Amino acid sequence: MTPSLSRSLNAPKRCRTASKTGRQAPKRRWPACYREIEKNEQRKKEQAAKGLDGLTYFVLCKLTGDGIPKPETVSKRVREAFAKFPNWQRSEAEMREVRKQVTFAIFAEEDDMRKVTATVEDLFTLLQKSFRS
Repeated sequence: MTPSLSRSLNAPKRCRTASKTGRQAPKRRWPACYREIEKNEQRKKEQAAKGLDGLTYFVLCKLTGDGIPKPETVSKRVREAFAKFPNWQRSEAEMREVRKQVTFAIFAEEDDMRKVTATVEDLFTLLQKSFRS
């Protein structure tokens, strides 16, 4: 046996695997996981401080991220639209109505129709994905 082969066989198994695959050891992934947990806890605190339900807070974050003016006001109007049409997921007519009201709520604050359309499209795509899961 060659000296280098002998050394590699005597190395701890964890080190051999990590060096061969190029992957990080699991202990290095923990800090990222903790950061995600801390980020989620911070989100929960912000949501509780504002007194918003999950849907309204989600819409608020989406509107803020898209640069819609007065996102707090718009998100409350959007919440009212969803409350008015609780069967929007099962009824095509209610889906059209809630979508129309959400569009008008955003358009009341944002003049760029392309931006409004893109925001509404993204919002409903994300909501439908989350409710399917």
